[in-house]
Amino acid sequence: MPTSVTDYFKLDEVEFKKTDAFDSLVDWDTKLFVDPFLLQKCKTPEFKGAHDELLKYFSKNLKLIGASKHRDDLAWKTAKKRLQFREIGAFGLGYSNESTFGSGIGRNSSDQLISTLKEIYDSGISDPELFELLGLFQDGVGADRISDMTCNVLIRRFADFTQRVFRIAKFNGICATWSIDSSKYAIPAHPFRKSSPILLAPREILRDLPVAEDGFDIVDVYAANEDLRNKLNQLLGNQWRQDLKKYGKAQFRTLFRSNPEYLREVLSAYKKLPIQRYNFSADRSGEIIWREYAQKVVRDFPLHLALDVESSFKEFCDVVEKICIKFKEHVENNGLWEALYDDRGKPRKE
Repeated sequence: MPTSVTDYFKLDEVEFKKTDAFDSLVDWDTKLFVDPFLLQKCKTPEFKGAHDELLKYFSKNLKLIGASKHRDDLAWKTAKKRLQFREIGAFGLGYSNESTFGSGIGRNSSDQLISTLKEIYDSGISDPELFELLGLFQDGVGADRISDMTCNVLIRRFADFTQRVFRIAKFNGICATWSIDSSKYAIPAHPFRKSSPILLAPREILRDLPVAEDGFDIVDVYAANEDLRNKLNQLLGNQWRQDLKKYGKAQFRTLFRSNPEYLREVLSAYKKLPIQRYNFSADRSGEIIWREYAQKVVRDFPLHLALDVESSFKEFCDVVEKICIKFKEHVENNGLWEALYDDRGKPRKE
């Protein structure tokens, strides 16, 4: 059964909750992502000014891209190096560990990204918040990669936060010393990524990932807000989401390059969005509640099963049937049905 950070490292759960850190799993990714937009109102001490730092980083990238005269000149190469981000799996966030999509931004995709941004910059748009909207027009960029970019740029802040949480939650184990951006941190090693420390994120900067894991997932994040969706409908037509998924993002790149005022209006609408964090209490995506019910069922209603390499196919089928019968019993008689529906009575994501 997947194990949480508090369980694995034997942390004081009461003190841990006071920090507002997300209790991620050490052996499975939770489908949440760090939304850079939420940094603007973040109250966690380590993240005060984090959004400004992020914008400053990307503003410098845009200036380098704007200064580039041709591909692979010094400004281009410098911007390219600053736009290559690796996936940081130590957070336990994002799509499945087996996913290849959320693998960061490499050399080839960064070249394509710079080409797109160069054309947009030359059209007169130099707003660094453009990077938060990359998923609208850049192939291969979804919510997971936007999160990776944010975590890479702000890695020291996450390390500071993690270090404080482990101290407050009374960790009594062994901490390794990690060098991150020339600073030293005393944080436990990740149990399954020994070359990396465990890293935590504040719950207030997290949102749930869409079900789709195809590079268009971020479109669903944007479209979930009525004001931004209406602005995109006004500029691009009511079928823009279907067209985007049907024809790809190249069409949008061309449209924004030809009509930079459209992108300015989208950026303006984006900046006016309300803060929408993930509601952990309602947990409508079912990212947390399944753990609680799984622990309760295992503890209160243990089911003893036995299979080994010598078991027959019939014995295997008998075990599967026993599991199905027990699941039905839990749903109908032991309250498990509550985990299947959210506070609105709608089915949670599977």
